[in-house]
Amino acid sequence: MIKYHKKRIVLIKCITTILVACFVTILAANKSVSANLIPENGPLDQATATVGQEMRNGSDHTLGNSFATKSSSSLGTDVFNIGDSSRPRVDAVDVASYQSQMTLNDYKKLKNLGVKTVIVKLTEGATYTNPAALTQIKNAAAAGLNVDVYHYFTSSTISGAKKEANYLLNFLKKNNLNKKILIMNDVEDDSTQTTQIGANLNAFWNVLSQAGYKQHGIYTGASYLYRDAAAKTVGFKRTWKAQYPYHPKAGTNWQTNYGAWQFSPTAKIPNGDYTGYIDVEMDYVNLFTKSSGTSPIQ
Repeated sequence: MIKYHKKRIVLIKCITTILVACFVTILAANKSVSANLIPENGPLDQATATVGQEMRNGSDHTLGNSFATKSSSSLGTDVFNIGDSSRPRVDAVDVASYQSQMTLNDYKKLKNLGVKTVIVKLTEGATYTNPAALTQIKNAAAAGLNVDVYHYFTSSTISGAKKEANYLLNFLKKNNLNKKILIMNDVEDDSTQTTQIGANLNAFWNVLSQAGYKQHGIYTGASYLYRDAAAKTVGFKRTWKAQYPYHPKAGTNWQTNYGAWQFSPTAKIPNGDYTGYIDVEMDYVNLFTKSSGTSPIQ
């Protein structure tokens, strides 16, 4: 009877150990976090975040695509309204085709909430153009907002970088965009991860500069391996860096060594016509306002 009891205890312990191990594995799989979301200046318990947007698949990427949690999570960055005084100040927002339903009224609301700049996605790689870009540019300018633009970079070679720059340049020229406009290059895609990222980006910038578009900036994130090399092509104060705390709070600012900080992809326009999410940023050095202002089209 005693031997049987001991065997039973051992069996129960083994089953318990197996169940605990399975639970830990499942939990880890559901709450994995990208390196971008581990705070450099904040507590670890604010590190978990998921970009809560449906816009993370296909060939049309938005800013922060690679900085989202790679697997699904029951958590995610929390949702809040732009203008909430308990949150970091929102100086700028960025939009892509996924915000194509935003109306002129939405842009006016952003202006009234203290937002200064809208950064519009134009192109990606050498084949994709945001079909809503011109409307978004015109609406933002009509609302009295500064307008900047961005390109999503995908190349790993100098020749590829030049091809992408010329593709973007074609859009800029065709639509008479102001040569003073700030052009941000979104450097986050895994395909761009190479030790020659600096040379690739400089080749990209040279094409634009030779055509008269000399206002350049970089967008990247904490998880991008060659982020410093990318930033050095324009300078750290002209670099806009993404890192998402789970619950961003007013007075708790990250990435202050850079020009701007993208702190959430899940903000909303209160009582807006557009009810989806929008990316928000804090501009530390007026990076986004030193551009063509409210005259993005010549």
